[in-house]
Amino acid sequence: MKRHAWIAVLLVTSAVTQPGVVGREQGLRKTCDPRLGNAEVTQNEVLADRYPSTRWYSVSDACARRMQERINEWYQQDLARWDQLATRACSYALGWVEYHPGVCQAGGPPPICVANHWYRDPNRAKAQQEEENARVRRERTDELSKMACDCSAQEIRESAAPSLEATTSSVSATTIPSPSGLSLPCSGSCPIPGYNCVNGFCQAAAAIVQAAQASPYLRPSDTTALVDRVAKALGALNRPVLAPPGASAIVATPSSPWISSYRFSANAIQGHARDLQAALTTLQRISEQGGDARAAISDARAKRLQLQSDMSMMSSAASEIARNGFVPAPACSAVFEAENGVLADTVATIMGREISTDAWPSGTRRGWPLDYGYIHIDVSCGPQRESVRYLSQVFSFCSPEVSEAKVISDNALFFRQVQASTCSDPVERLSAYIVRERSPSSAEQTRARDSRERRGRVVPWHASVEYYGTACR
Repeated sequence: MKRHAWIAVLLVTSAVTQPGVVGREQGLRKTCDPRLGNAEVTQNEVLADRYPSTRWYSVSDACARRMQERINEWYQQDLARWDQLATRACSYALGWVEYHPGVCQAGGPPPICVANHWYRDPNRAKAQQEEENARVRRERTDELSKMACDCSAQEIRESAAPSLEATTSSVSATTIPSPSGLSLPCSGSCPIPGYNCVNGFCQAAAAIVQAAQASPYLRPSDTTALVDRVAKALGALNRPVLAPPGASAIVATPSSPWISSYRFSANAIQGHARDLQAALTTLQRISEQGGDARAAISDARAKRLQLQSDMSMMSSAASEIARNGFVPAPACSAVFEAENGVLADTVATIMGREISTDAWPSGTRRGWPLDYGYIHIDVSCGPQRESVRYLSQVFSFCSPEVSEAKVISDNALFFRQVQASTCSDPVERLSAYIVRERSPSSAEQTRARDSRERRGRVVPWHASVEYYGTACR
């Protein structure tokens, strides 16, 4: 099973001296030039600490394999330069230090090199060798970090629903009338992501219309997917993809008006998505019972329109965050932008689907399956900002009738009691959401992985209420 890009980073407690290259030579040795002294250097002494590790990154297995291939290439490059690198290691081992590190290509003092690039200082030689290897590892880590970000971002785009594989940023400007029946006036540009302003009215771009036509009716489950996408986009601001040894597991998001605007818009989208879900649930009940649904349709359409201004504000904030570099390392701008691109596509598809009783023929009442999940809360504790993760037990609930916010709110008092005994002041809540799955076993497996791959303290706790609903089976 492919691990997602947002799982917790594994802690590496020491620098990687073996890059894990398949088929590499073992036990290379070099006897140093006897004119300088009697010494021998080994492969480990020469190549130690020159390579980053895929274990430093929270990426999928597929991305890790691509990154390991690049590490293998570096290793082969170093083997091709073995004699030069080993000669330098000999010089360091015998107490020689280069005046200007990296200038001497021969790798040692006279008679190895005709120029006087070296001086003898046994107390400094080892430190210079370590600095040289650290510089090489740092340059390679920078390249590997970009590879990790780009690969993770690409996977986010590819993991979106097949109907959203063509992103709205890359579709043709050719438009056709929206299937949703919306007639929103516009001037120059449309406030709905993925829509274009044509002849004074918003019209959906071709890719969005195709997605809507593949599943033409809007249903409550569509809004559940939207809430989940917003949570992932928010998480991209403070979930590190890269965490070398000693790095913090929590990324401190810088203070910025655009960050505040982004969070405000994200919370608004989640709230209005839940309002829309409730309205669609009401419409479904009326439709299946054969009642008059005209008022319910108007209510659902009005609530959906609130999403367009939320998303317009959020998109503007996201653009400024990316443009000004407000996404802090080791989080990735590429991942943040990818999450927001998929989020914009999700909103655009919701705007393009029809709200109609035709989605639920009368006399065919049926229930939704129960959701299974657990409450995931990240908290910063005390003056040292210790990162603590609280994971509740797995429970069931009926998502069309019970919102995520209500589940968390209903357990707020009980959670504060748990937090008071496990977290010292000052306390800052970094995130709180429900991780949901379709079966108890899947939820338990996800919770176990969440706990196992967490860097920092994990506190299990017991949420106080189990949720069921008449709309679920």
